[in-house]
Amino acid sequence: MIETKTLAGRTVRLRDVFILGFAFFATYFGAGNLIFPPQLGLSSGTAFLPALLGLSLSGILLPVFALLVINRCGDVRRLTAHVGKHTYHILLTLLMIICTFVSI
Repeated sequence: MIETKTLAGRTVRLRDVFILGFAFFATYFGAGNLIFPPQLGLSSGTAFLPALLGLSLSGILLPVFALLVINRCGDVRRLTAHVGKHTYHILLTLLMIICTFVSI
């Protein structure tokens, strides 16, 4: 039987947690995460530990930290509301532009 729990007035099913977990995994783990770390380790040579530290910081800690901050604030709009009225829209636009050019 699928277990349900109430979280902030909403019912959360175990199935939904697994679906969301696999969606995050599919979003963050791509071909770059499969190919880039071994290539980075090979090209770093004797400076393996600083390369590993930088990769871990930028590839693991920052995304997890971002998810925790967004989870604590509720959503990105509330997170950026303290900075300015249009900050959310500006950041979203810049993110879309940067992602488009990186993809190209």
